[in-house]
Amino acid sequence: MWCSSCYNHVSLINNVYPSQPGETGAKANNLSFLVFYAESRPQKLTKIGAYLEKRTARDISYSKIENLKVTLTILTVLVGSKCKENLDLFLVSVVNILAKMLESPLNTEIIEQISSTIISFSAHHNHVILDVDSAFVVPYLKILKILCQNVQESNEDPEIQNKKKISSVRALYAIVSNDTFLKSPKIDEFLEHVIPALLANIQEKKTTGVKLYRSLSNTDISDVDMDNLAIQSINEIMQRINPVTFDKVFNPIYKYLESNNHMLNKNYLLKLFKIFTKGMNPQYRYLLVLYSLKHLKDYSHDLAVQTNIIYILSNIIKNGGGAVVTHIEVLDVLSDCLFETLQNSSKYSPKDIESLENAYIDCINSFTSNVSYPEQMNDIMAFLVNHLKLNTSSNEVIIKCRIFIIRSLRFILEQRASFIEKNPTFNSPLPIELFNPTIVILKDSSFNLRLQYYFFLLLLMDQINTSTALQEDNKAHIARYRFMQNIHTVLFDYAQKKLNQPVDYIMIVNIFIKNAQVFGLNDVVESVPLMFELENISKVKFKNKDDLMLQYAINTMIVEFFDYLSEFLGNESLGNYIGKIKQNKLENDEWCNVSFTTAVVSQWLNKTFNDVEWKNDEFKESSVYLDHEYIISILCDHEELKEQFENLQELLNTKYTPKAFMSLIKDDYNMNKRMSSFSMYSMKDLRLVRNSLPPQTFNRDMTHASIHIEDLKEVLGSYEPSETMQNNDGILNIDKEEDDFKLTDEVNGLLDEITNQSRMTNEIKNSSTTLINQPVISSYENIFNSPKRKSAVTTQEEYPLTSMDNSILYAQDSFINNEYSLHYVRSTENLLDSKVDKKKKKNYPN
Repeated sequence: MWCSSCYNHVSLINNVYPSQPGETGAKANNLSFLVFYAESRPQKLTKIGAYLEKRTARDISYSKIENLKVTLTILTVLVGSKCKENLDLFLVSVVNILAKMLESPLNTEIIEQISSTIISFSAHHNHVILDVDSAFVVPYLKILKILCQNVQESNEDPEIQNKKKISSVRALYAIVSNDTFLKSPKIDEFLEHVIPALLANIQEKKTTGVKLYRSLSNTDISDVDMDNLAIQSINEIMQRINPVTFDKVFNPIYKYLESNNHMLNKNYLLKLFKIFTKGMNPQYRYLLVLYSLKHLKDYSHDLAVQTNIIYILSNIIKNGGGAVVTHIEVLDVLSDCLFETLQNSSKYSPKDIESLENAYIDCINSFTSNVSYPEQMNDIMAFLVNHLKLNTSSNEVIIKCRIFIIRSLRFILEQRASFIEKNPTFNSPLPIELFNPTIVILKDSSFNLRLQYYFFLLLLMDQINTSTALQEDNKAHIARYRFMQNIHTVLFDYAQKKLNQPVDYIMIVNIFIKNAQVFGLNDVVESVPLMFELENISKVKFKNKDDLMLQYAINTMIVEFFDYLSEFLGNESLGNYIGKIKQNKLENDEWCNVSFTTAVVSQWLNKTFNDVEWKNDEFKESSVYLDHEYIISILCDHEELKEQFENLQELLNTKYTPKAFMSLIKDDYNMNKRMSSFSMYSMKDLRLVRNSLPPQTFNRDMTHASIHIEDLKEVLGSYEPSETMQNNDGILNIDKEEDDFKLTDEVNGLLDEITNQSRMTNEIKNSSTTLINQPVISSYENIFNSPKRKSAVTTQEEYPLTSMDNSILYAQDSFINNEYSLHYVRSTENLLDSKVDKKKKKNYPN
């Protein structure tokens, strides 16, 4: 048994090194003696460290690489022994030794051993205690700088480069894994070097694993391995973040991203922030949201960066970052950003603005896909509706904002339906009263806005229909009834506008039809008097020569509505009568030859009544009108109407005014009775009823209307509302001249989507099946009951779609795929050419 008092630290250290030629590595027995000595006399650790430091300087000057390796072995063993409890006594010497070795030209030969020593002492190093000592901080910072430089530098020799890189990344991983690292008083200086080094090794896309370096352990190292190791290092930092250290970590992150132009690289940013979010403690992820919102405001001058930051926000929220910061707070900042951008839209390209809108939609999607309480989607919709600013005078910026908000609302409704289908417990009632003020948009001066609202309204009414069963109280009945009446009031005014074009009447009649589907018989008893009044007005208001085409269009629309109503009610008498009225109008050249289907909207977007195929260029005042009393007598004999309304004849004979039926809301008894049947007809199958008409007279084409390429080319212009269209009183005045009837880019995506779905039917021949032999087809179904159809005819290269259109225009696809509106196209030429034996006609009122 030897006595430690017989030895001093110098001799014990020297005995560990090779003493004879050919010897390599540390002498194991003598190393054990040294360790025992240090453990039994911890006060000697300072002297041991000082001597090793001197010896290292001498060995470096003489290029004794084997001795340097032994020194590193001694340090590694000492740090791993019981001496770690007194690490602060000699750690200054350790970092001085490592710093000298890394600075020496010999570092390439011993970089792996240096890395192992750093890994060993980093596991026990207390930054809080030692990082206040400048004698420690200076060499330690030097070590960090060299390691970070090794990680980022490029060397002509790939083997040397990757050897230094992998060893340095491993050392950095050990350093940042220390629980006290982020608590260091010098953490700002440390992260200034560590963060860029780690981020530089995170690649945008993982490669297939190209072999770059074979380590001493015969392990294949690829750039994928480097990527993963850098990600693990960042993850270690993120796990230890708290509100105090958050800014200290993310300030250098953003500085690196900005200085290297990564703020413009969306894919790289999304990958990084996904790593950040998943690594952080869930309770602190909200800090990422707040920090991103702050930077969003800082980049108000750079639209591309703003767009990427919004995508980052979406990614954070999808990964649980929106728990503390409410969606309303986020949307408020985003809305201000969008509004400011649209105010300065002349500075940016349309593509950049579209990208920003896409990002906004994606952020909304992040909230709708992570619903935390039943009313969340309703709250988001309420926020957006309030930002429509309907009481603000209309201008170009306001119109663009409204168009975008309406598109966002459509997207939320689509997501809402999908989410409720998967999570029935979150099916909160739709706040119908929220959308009542928005109905006036149907009369807005901007056609683009009217068109967007049209598709939104059809989707909204479908969801009103499906949510009816959730609300049985009187207040809910009144809300639905007022919604129905507001639609009637707005459509009544809308139909009388002298600036209307064929597409306006296509939209009007389809909304009337949808109203009947959703509100059933209650709609019928009010829409019938409304149609009668519209017909009466057309006789007076549109009797001038210049207005006769409008008169024809209104009357045609009215006949089309009653045509649908006969099917809806299954009333054969009404169907036969309307069929004969239509035939008389055709024979008298008073028919507006327009297919009133949603599928042909794109064909008429940029067309006027001059583009209608009129049979006669000499227009004369209409001579064929509906017999109101005869229609009322037919409806009064309808069993379901008689059962529902005791005063049916009185209601149908009412002269329609916007306030004519409002008194019914105040009658609780009648209200409850009337509203109890709201959903009865929405689920009812349509019946084809004109089985007494000659087979050759009406051929219903069960295919979709085709859309031609030239029709699309005509509408790819830019619509700028003329100053004469604006009205200081608000958005309702569209009676002024509308000279430049061109469409903006907001509609282009709409056109592409319509075409992509409708064009596939171009080669399908028109059906010649007669009315009697046709199968019963109900096309007025909820759009969410039908799967989305994919077009196999056109490609995205032929008709490119924007990402916005791909994400929010599914509702429109469904309208067309399901033949949403009047589901047949009349073959008026066949009707005119057919010879009808007038002698065989039954007598009916003129």
